[in-house]
Amino acid sequence: MKTEGKWLVASVRDHAPKNRRLHRSQLQQLDWLVGDWVDEGDDSIVVFSCQSVDNGNFLLRKFTIQIAGQEAMSGTQRIGWDPLTGKLRAWIFDSEGAYSDGLWHQAGDNWVLKSTGVTADGQTASSTSIYTFVNEHTMTWQSVDLEIAGVQQPGSEVVTIVRQAPVPVPEIAADRK
Repeated sequence: MKTEGKWLVASVRDHAPKNRRLHRSQLQQLDWLVGDWVDEGDDSIVVFSCQSVDNGNFLLRKFTIQIAGQEAMSGTQRIGWDPLTGKLRAWIFDSEGAYSDGLWHQAGDNWVLKSTGVTADGQTASSTSIYTFVNEHTMTWQSVDLEIAGVQQPGSEVVTIVRQAPVPVPEIAADRK
């Protein structure tokens, strides 16, 4: 902008060439999450799907929790490379109005997501989620260090989550009979 006869710079941005951007290459570390996954308990079912979006720069996870056949909660998690921190970051939103964000890091065979946020009724919350890739069709998950409004909450058991088999295409299934 020009002020008192002089040109002043209000903002400068350095755009790295596409071949120098690390977003996609860093995100590939979590490609094993892509697909449809399910955890079936005695009276609950947790389903999540994960897909690559926005030119491969983000993973989008959608989840649904059903208890006794009724949807109890749903939400989304977006995962992407944060060039400011040099880490993978997640933004989480649920159907009750809660939200959080956190950073992913690898710890041995585990991927750890430490997140902080706000419950739907305005209380602070934090947790650590531990994901372990077991094989192409299996992972485990556990929530630890859960706090709501500064009060420690019980963590979860280790939960085994399996990849859902693809739904058969009707024409192909009919041809096999």
